[in-house]
Amino acid sequence: MLMSEAELERTEERAESAESKIKELEEELHVVTNNLRSLEISEDKVRSKKKALKISKLNMCKMLYVQYETCVKWIQSMNSVWKQSLVIFYRISLSSFSI
Repeated sequence: MLMSEAELERTEERAESAESKIKELEEELHVVTNNLRSLEISEDKVRSKKKALKISKLNMCKMLYVQYETCVKWIQSMNSVWKQSLVIFYRISLSSFSI
């Protein structure tokens, strides 16, 4: 009977130790679960920001293209004005030599 009581005590100690280890592992699992949730939330935020930046980039490209077209039109109109000015200058030059 002494042997059985000693074995029972050791078994109870091992059971308590195992329960303690289980509690530690459950706490660790809880921490890991929370970290995973935080990472998932962060990943969603990054995706949202990335999407917003892509939209912003597209809008900037569109605005830049509109400005490019405006500049081209302005340059074309200035070419026309420049040509007209050259014709006027040429006529004035010719008329001043005719005198």
